[in-house]
Amino acid sequence: QFTQAIQAVVGGRIIARETITALKKDVAGYLYGGDRSRKMKLWKKQKRGKKKLLKMACLPVGKAEGVEIPVKIFKDLLK
Repeated sequence: QFTQAIQAVVGGRIIARETITALKKDVAGYLYGGDRSRKMKLWKKQKRGKKKLLKMACLPVGKAEGVEIPVKIFKDLLK
């Protein structure tokens, strides 16, 4: 996964910055020995989820860490 830095810029000056850390979960940590196919299934499922997250990372976000930003203002900040 990846970390993402979000900055709020007004008038060319950065007024706020927050780094969102990568999400990580050991999906097969509770499985011991036995058939490996169950672990493989969980790893493939996690891989699909990571692809989905990367697609979502390219979209403008209106909410981040409990802070709500109106979409119009967010787009104006990006200009």
